[in-house]
Amino acid sequence: MTRKIRVLPDNLINKIAAGEVVERPASVVKELLENSIDARAKFVTVGIEKGGVKLIKVTDDGVGMTPDQAKLALTRHATSKIESVDDLFSISTLGFRGEALPSIASVSMFELVSRTEEFPDGIKIRVEGGNTKSAQPHGCPTGTVIEVRELFYNMPARRKFLKTIATETRQVLQTVTSLALAHPSLAFKLTSDGRALLDFNPVESLAHRVLDVYGENLFGRFLTFEEDAGQVRVAGFLSSPSDAKRHRMETRFFVNGRPISSRVMHAAVMAAYGELLPKGCYPQGVLFVDVAAEIVDVNVSPTKSEVRFKDERSLYHVLYHTISRAVTAPDVIPEIVGQEGDPATKDYITRTKSAVESFIRSHEHVSEDAGQTSISLETEPKVDVPRPSPQTDMSYESRPRTTDPSSRSGSGKASTVPRQASSSVKPYHLVGFSDLYVVAFSADAIFIIDQHAAHERILYEQALVAFDREQLVSQKLLFPVNIELDPGAYHVAEAAMAELNALGFEIRPFGSRSVAVYAAPAVARDANPEKILRHMIDDMEGLDSGSEKIHKKLAQSFACRAALKAGNRLTKEEMAALIADLFRCQNPYVCPHGRPTLIKLSKSELDKRFGR
Repeated sequence: MTRKIRVLPDNLINKIAAGEVVERPASVVKELLENSIDARAKFVTVGIEKGGVKLIKVTDDGVGMTPDQAKLALTRHATSKIESVDDLFSISTLGFRGEALPSIASVSMFELVSRTEEFPDGIKIRVEGGNTKSAQPHGCPTGTVIEVRELFYNMPARRKFLKTIATETRQVLQTVTSLALAHPSLAFKLTSDGRALLDFNPVESLAHRVLDVYGENLFGRFLTFEEDAGQVRVAGFLSSPSDAKRHRMETRFFVNGRPISSRVMHAAVMAAYGELLPKGCYPQGVLFVDVAAEIVDVNVSPTKSEVRFKDERSLYHVLYHTISRAVTAPDVIPEIVGQEGDPATKDYITRTKSAVESFIRSHEHVSEDAGQTSISLETEPKVDVPRPSPQTDMSYESRPRTTDPSSRSGSGKASTVPRQASSSVKPYHLVGFSDLYVVAFSADAIFIIDQHAAHERILYEQALVAFDREQLVSQKLLFPVNIELDPGAYHVAEAAMAELNALGFEIRPFGSRSVAVYAAPAVARDANPEKILRHMIDDMEGLDSGSEKIHKKLAQSFACRAALKAGNRLTKEEMAALIADLFRCQNPYVCPHGRPTLIKLSKSELDKRFGR
């Protein structure tokens, strides 16, 4: 039977709209908070019960609404934020669709109280399931109060898909936190079942609000950066690779004060960190982007959680190069720190004291043999890299240019050219420890270098250079090694023969399923060339030969297999050469898999641990 086309009733239309806008309690909180911010509120309070399902109450001290305007706000497609089609392409407010209030009111027990400054009385409007029950004068202060009770009471199918109270509460907390980060000049308070979850006072800058949200400990380790590239301004507070977490939602993105998800911004961050991040990990922190309203389209999804940029390529390059400079600075060296009074820290102090005393005893013994030889290395540039602090001027409204945009490369590919040695160096004393670590002593710090991770980083960057310019040095084998492969592996090896030979191998086909190895990379020392090749061929499975991706994968695989291993004992000269080579690398602080190559124990930290 053919059904007739008909116009849907208003209550059904509102419920369909609610399905687009209101996914869960956090969606309601987001919409109401955005209205409060657009209403120029200075103080906003959010109270929830049972994860927001039982109650959501948002109170603000904004400009409020007249009685007529309040009634009109509860009708669909009614808004004060756009007037013409042209306005859709230059939106400067957070909310604009005019669907939020009627959509929310259609799936809840809804109450709105509002008053403007010029009216002696306000208005209270009660709506149940989209039907207005009452609208009457009401004495109240300037601003707006909205209560949403029993969310989805008339949509049981939607209500049963909500998560646990703890999960919904956490989602609301994330929503309020995100908007608080984007608007540091506003005060935000959130309570859940009568318990305060957050309470932010107005602050002067982004740095202060980021400090409020992330705490002094993590904030003090953030990499901070800013860039003014004309139509794009960037300010960021992101964690070092060692503080990365295994959840991509730990990175928050903002465009023109709007919390968003963005594939291009996420891609730029991950590319900038590259192999500095441990596998499956993501940086913590926030990335703010300011662009002209006309070059960003926020009218992409009903929830306004995504945006579209007119020139994504340019935005990507600005973000990539700005973040790359920050994550390759010396501040990414992990430093040994701990919390006073923590039992685990007390045990750490005991172990550190014992280890340091052992290092010093070993150093004294070796120094006598070595005649107190000093090794000069480039480790830290003389220019101080400031730590982020609440006093740092990172205000969102005024951010000066800190770098020369003309120095940025037009390519998204990281440079692999080794850095030149600094003319200003510091003396170090070196000692091996456990045939795995190299300990470097300076006047103000102890650096502990993982020789395998450090050698991996060196070989990785040398391999990338080899693909672009100069083949690695080969060492002829006394007798060729014949390696038989299965058909799939042979096909991979044959397709990547040029890349493998660039790394210092000399490989030629030998029959239909074998390759003959006549030379191996000189840097591989005593490693088994057959074992290295088999692992590398396995790692290349499914990648296209000649692509940048296979170059990185091959370089990682080669570095991992050919690098020094635990138990390889180094001479003093080899230690010095290893560290000198490490600090000529573009990114000397982590191995290609994201593990640190070295950690730092400063003299000030030692003094603190020993109670000096």
